[in-house]
Amino acid sequence: MNILIAKPLSDIAILEGSMALGANSIDRLKKMQLFRFWRSTLNETFISIDFGEATEIDFIGLIGHSGTSAGTITIKAGSTKDVSDYTLSGLDLLNGVDLGYEKNLFAVKLPEEQTYRYWKIEIDDSTNPKGYIDVGRLYMDKCFVPEVNASYGAEIGHHDSSRIKRTISGAGIPLERKKLRRFSFLFDFLSEDEAFDVLFDLDAIRGQSKDVLFIFDIEETKHFQRKYIYGTMEDNKPIDLPFYNIYRKQYTITEI
Repeated sequence: MNILIAKPLSDIAILEGSMALGANSIDRLKKMQLFRFWRSTLNETFISIDFGEATEIDFIGLIGHSGTSAGTITIKAGSTKDVSDYTLSGLDLLNGVDLGYEKNLFAVKLPEEQTYRYWKIEIDDSTNPKGYIDVGRLYMDKCFVPEVNASYGAEIGHHDSSRIKRTISGAGIPLERKKLRRFSFLFDFLSEDEAFDVLFDLDAIRGQSKDVLFIFDIEETKHFQRKYIYGTMEDNKPIDLPFYNIYRKQYTITEI
């Protein structure tokens, strides 16, 4: 599977959900910062989505959730609020191997694009020892997966803005900052439609100030929870035309 890029088309939708605990309302799923999460009871946990009109979707993600590897997801969609036209069930709430992180990603690329107004995400994580579930961000989109993957030389690691300050005596005092994932790669063989129908508009809509989701390989298992970045694009490069009818685009994304 090639790199997958998604944006939160679901931000335009009306959201409803199961009982929220405290002030952690369902609308927090539209907030860029993951510390503004939705917290729900584990009793019939769900998110209902109304796009206002039939909308083409092939990707759904729950970013920064506190669910367990025992949890499952059911996705439903339909032309009415009954969401009885389409069902995809038995999905793992936690993709890949549980690495013990406090927050994880659920992501699925649907087998086929589905076009409906109403959607519902049902979460079954009843054995979660916390007694509740947090979800930081909802992503629903018609995602982008390039025909030709990023070129060799892609880099994934951490950006560390920590510093060591020196006292007069020379002793080092660390000023520690959070280590942020950073992902850099180059698409060398884009078609004209990929370059302009998708990536040109992605840069215009999201720019360097709005969040995006990049998944190195959605079919990954062992390292899935390490090999994705929810963040912002940095130093956006223009689309390049190195050869006739072949386009090139470079990206660097840093975790929020």
